[in-house]
Amino acid sequence: MLRIGIFPNKNKPLARNILNTLLQLITERGGQGLLPESLGTEWLGDQVACPDETLREQIDVAITLGGDGTLLSVSRRLACSGIPILGINLGQLGFLADVEVAELTQSMDCLFSGKYTLQQRTMVEAWVERSTEREFLSYAMNEVVVTKSGFSRLIDLEIAMKCEPVTKFSADGVIVATPTGSTGYSLSAGGPIVHPELDVLLLTPICSNTLHARPFVIPGHEELCIRVPAPQGDILVTADGQNGYHVQPGEAICIRRASAKTPFIRLPGTSYYEALRRKLWRNYEDRD
Repeated sequence: MLRIGIFPNKNKPLARNILNTLLQLITERGGQGLLPESLGTEWLGDQVACPDETLREQIDVAITLGGDGTLLSVSRRLACSGIPILGINLGQLGFLADVEVAELTQSMDCLFSGKYTLQQRTMVEAWVERSTEREFLSYAMNEVVVTKSGFSRLIDLEIAMKCEPVTKFSADGVIVATPTGSTGYSLSAGGPIVHPELDVLLLTPICSNTLHARPFVIPGHEELCIRVPAPQGDILVTADGQNGYHVQPGEAICIRRASAKTPFIRLPGTSYYEALRRKLWRNYEDRD
């Protein structure tokens, strides 16, 4: 029996109705739908609720109901578990959560018949190195960003790889993105679009005032170290724009590829390039 963990964004108006439809489709095909206990008990009672701390050990597949932000949150929650994720789009763009509500029945047919492929997506992990300890911060599917907390002003950034100094520049901050995240914040800051199957990481300065500070692509096995010299006030590290952590100037923020990739479920008839044309290059079909 296929056990499917469902992660709805309860702030989406359609989420509850779509959830009921999805549970019915899963049951009709001989599967079992499970929700995090914190939400399942509130919406549907104990029959579909699973304790939050054991949910990732109980499910074979994860389905998100929301937008790309919901999928990013779940990908961090299930990081390094190997559980495939399918995103049902209840948001606007839906670049990552690319299955539309109208395709719900078809997507369940494909899922239960095995008519899909898995696209392995790189994640990164970030931690802080102090003189006497290492503190894990977060996993990220899209990017880790280092910026100044509070006042909007430039900060000095020192970049090293495997403890070897690489460059220094002043900027609003810096983005370390995965190929998946190359179409997110990094793209807005002038970074390149990178195919998600490539084994690389991107480093993109944010609004630097030095001409030599340019985005660059590094091998996926490299370990980045970012240091903000003291004294420059409170430093903020964010993961996927959702989790934030305060660190002190002079501490080293280290980022590397996570130990395991996260599989995204891709249904027949979908492709990365088609998603680019349809959702990012929206005027593509309108060209003469």
